[in-house]
Amino acid sequence: MEKARKILYDTRPTAVNLKWGLDKIMKVANSGNIVEQIKQSVINEAKKMAEEDIEINKTMGKYGSVLFDNNDTIMTHCNAGALATVAYGTALGVIRATRESGKKHQSYSYRN
Repeated sequence: MEKARKILYDTRPTAVNLKWGLDKIMKVANSGNIVEQIKQSVINEAKKMAEEDIEINKTMGKYGSVLFDNNDTIMTHCNAGALATVAYGTALGVIRATRESGKKHQSYSYRN
């Protein structure tokens, strides 16, 4: 498990959510004694984390969407969507919520 954690972490060492998630899963994995129990606990925790992340991002998106007016231009930088978080996204979540509120916008993503 530790080898897999390190490989995953090394893919994106600056990704705060990745480190947080890996640390949380390792804590769950290290609390078990039986392989099948560890496996089930890790799966359950990962599903719970994913569901919570989607809800958090949707809430943040709703709060952020009020900052934009109709026909605004929104620019993001780097991994703003599901690559950085689960499904809905952080910065992309704000853009999605803005669109879902009925506002039109132009979006640009810059990644160097």
